[in-house]
Amino acid sequence: MSIRLAQKPLLLGSYSGSFTSAVGAGDTVLLVVTAFTTTGSTITTSSPLLGGSTPTGSTLLIAEQSPSSGGDSVYTAIWMLPNVTGGETTISITVSGNSVPSDNHTVGLTCYDVAGLGSSPSLSLSSSTNGDNGTISSGSIGPLSNTPAFVLASGVVFANTITTVGAPWSENYLSDQFAIQAYQIISAAGSTYDYASTNGINVWAGAIVAIVPGGSGVDSSPYRLFSGVNGPSTTSAPTYSGNFIAGLEFYVSQGNCWFEGYWWWVCAAGNQLTGPTKCVLWNTTGQGSGQVVPNSTVTSGTLTAGWNYIPLATPIQLAIGTPYVAAVGVNGPFPSTQSQFDSGDVYAGGIVSGPLVAYSGTTGGNKPPYGNNGQTTFSVAGSDPATTLPLATDSGGDGATNFWVDVQVSTTAPVGYSGSYRVWPNKFDASQYTSGDSSANYVVGTEIHLSQACTLNAVWYYSPTNSGTTQLATSADVWNIGTQANVATISSPSWSGAAASGWVRAAFAAGTTLAAGSYRVTVYNSASSPDSWSAKQLGYFGYYATDGFRADGQNGITSGPLYTPSTANASMAYEYGGASNSTPPYSNGSQEPGQAIFAMGPPNQFPYLYVDGLFQNYWVDLEVTPLTGGGLNSGAFLTFF
Repeated sequence: MSIRLAQKPLLLGSYSGSFTSAVGAGDTVLLVVTAFTTTGSTITTSSPLLGGSTPTGSTLLIAEQSPSSGGDSVYTAIWMLPNVTGGETTISITVSGNSVPSDNHTVGLTCYDVAGLGSSPSLSLSSSTNGDNGTISSGSIGPLSNTPAFVLASGVVFANTITTVGAPWSENYLSDQFAIQAYQIISAAGSTYDYASTNGINVWAGAIVAIVPGGSGVDSSPYRLFSGVNGPSTTSAPTYSGNFIAGLEFYVSQGNCWFEGYWWWVCAAGNQLTGPTKCVLWNTTGQGSGQVVPNSTVTSGTLTAGWNYIPLATPIQLAIGTPYVAAVGVNGPFPSTQSQFDSGDVYAGGIVSGPLVAYSGTTGGNKPPYGNNGQTTFSVAGSDPATTLPLATDSGGDGATNFWVDVQVSTTAPVGYSGSYRVWPNKFDASQYTSGDSSANYVVGTEIHLSQACTLNAVWYYSPTNSGTTQLATSADVWNIGTQANVATISSPSWSGAAASGWVRAAFAAGTTLAAGSYRVTVYNSASSPDSWSAKQLGYFGYYATDGFRADGQNGITSGPLYTPSTANASMAYEYGGASNSTPPYSNGSQEPGQAIFAMGPPNQFPYLYVDGLFQNYWVDLEVTPLTGGGLNSGAFLTFF
């Protein structure tokens, strides 16, 4: 079962109340307490009760109280009630030393019913802090090494509104916003977390925790989104007989992920069709546009009520951070549950199951890219999911309806797999933040390591889909980082597509091999008047300023024998300083780790420059096939025309 909210967070302007639905057996209940005093007293919490009794293992994870200003002080605490019996609805906690508010929209108790943390969840990291003015902060935790994790933060200020932060945090607060609770469900390790927001005046306190699964009921590969969760018993439109393609939008947060198949819910009542059903995987490449992923089409056998698994004949690789849509050709009555993926809904932050992540709705904490509206989508424009991409949203336009499509992803290659690997396999877009680079004779590339000897199949790069792009790279090369030698080159590449067509491929000659080692893989354009022929994205191999980019490569990317390090773990490069610098050219001599490296041509040369702090990606990729035996010396020089 994936880490997820089992129901909407419960916000109380007091310290007792009831969940909308009964808490599930084995769930973990997290309580966030916020309180204040006007007398300078010390505030404490005790005796959390669920269904009238304190669950075994209930633990105060962290508590923080602000300094007193004229007797005014605020307090927050986070409690964990693990592996509860189930069936309970009532919840309460004892708060001592606090002042009682005159209304119910300032401070109180916020309750989270979390499934998927297992029978023995544990506190991985925690922090707290306080102050008397300025920026309110939860305190900082990280880098987070244990994942998946549920990160929960709280902030409270005395009689002053806290400004919301927004995505990727899913936030909960009472109407005055004197206190805010925020959470993220984390799938990838390596990041630091701090819920920080503008305060301005008055005393404040903040706290943050990261909770990781343990014991029974913990995720392991393969991964699903709705494992252990059932859809509705009857369809929403029992008499509907027209076209209907249901969709689910998702991505994976690491490399080495394999798409194994589809899951489709069939209602026991309401005339849902049970005959052969076609399923297809799309990569969305823009607003309302996409491309079918090769070898992703499969048709089911006869379906039965409940969840039906529809596997691919052979699993296919997925690319990290890439938006995919699993499409099911329903064409008749269909299952649906409204209000599941938006702010305040049960899946307001999307769903995280290991590396498998479902997007949220439009107002949720993890909405899809390219301006596509919301999570689970549909289309009535056609009946064939292989020709019609389902990107229309529900009648509210927020994409919060659940059409009960699920997928299965593994982190293990199929038994006997002997095919090729890329850093970004089965990817037809770059990202919504990618644009054409400046018009120059750049050498642009990616640092890629080989863990074993491999056959070199091809170099790929993304030709930006700008109206002004008319040129393709004139050379593709592999450089040994240690010796700076060019060890493999395609000096006159025959690219698979036209300029401005996105990803293009140029093949090495059959049988070309390269030993294990660390390399820079580049493309170069020697045109006398170059245009904006190459692509770039800021904030990919690390976070860039406060742009809100997800930085998919911040922890590096592993794909079979390929490893692409993050900026922090890349080889040394010279900091770019502009044309006025010359030690070496375009640098003042300062060195630092640099991923997404480049050089200023002509001529074509070893890429040694890096732009400090931008964490760029030039979208240059290498396709290889592992060798079963030995390989060439890494200093061998190979040329193909």
